[in-house]
Amino acid sequence: MKTANDLVSYVKTKLSAPYVYGACGQKMTQGLIDNWAKSYPNVYTAAYKTKALKFVGKQAFDCVNLIKAFVWDVDKNNFTLKGYVSTQDVNADGALSRATVKGSMGNMPDIPGLCVHFKGHIGVYIGNGEVIEARGIDYGVVKTKLIPGGDNPRKWTSWLQFPFVDYGAATTTNANGTVGIVNGASRMPRPALRRGSKGDDVIALKKALNKHINAGLDETDNQFWELTDKAVREFQKRKGLVVDGEVGAKTWGMLL
Repeated sequence: MKTANDLVSYVKTKLSAPYVYGACGQKMTQGLIDNWAKSYPNVYTAAYKTKALKFVGKQAFDCVNLIKAFVWDVDKNNFTLKGYVSTQDVNADGALSRATVKGSMGNMPDIPGLCVHFKGHIGVYIGNGEVIEARGIDYGVVKTKLIPGGDNPRKWTSWLQFPFVDYGAATTTNANGTVGIVNGASRMPRPALRRGSKGDDVIALKKALNKHINAGLDETDNQFWELTDKAVREFQKRKGLVVDGEVGAKTWGMLL
């Protein structure tokens, strides 16, 4: 079975390749695009088809098919689907469903080759806080930041070991069904949080504050407002940290 490191190496070679919905590493032809237009009429509007036809003669991918092209050795098979295996033909959501090792972004191990997912889309984590993804017909295969911020809108919700890729012993599921981290793999760094932040990391923050100082925060509310700010400052005060209400690396380090 192909390895996670091999997957990272493969997707790096595909940076700047075109994105075409349905493409799995084949070189684009008028016939392929015509067939996909018939199969996916909701995607292939007249404008979309016009864009896709500009890539005739070039190798192209869509998001999950970037990974399946690697699994099926499309390049080695002269850019054909000779290595196709029907039981491995999953879409992005199906890959998450089939994965036996997966979790939320808050507990993602820092292991290159893991995949990241939000509904209908998937990318490959390559390390150093970066993802390679076949993003869309207006973008192609691009490198993006794992953690959203600034002009980066990517909001991944889950990580997974892609089925049909060998991850060795880097991550494992323990007896109670939760994901553990072994072989020295580290957790992804948490993003800095402050008043006005929201998301799963805020919920993780509230759980940690409730555990450490019995803050009484609502762990179903993913927004960082006055009560959370007050609890953060109290925690920072107790730990001898700078009391500024900002949850950066030092505060996270004492919370987790």
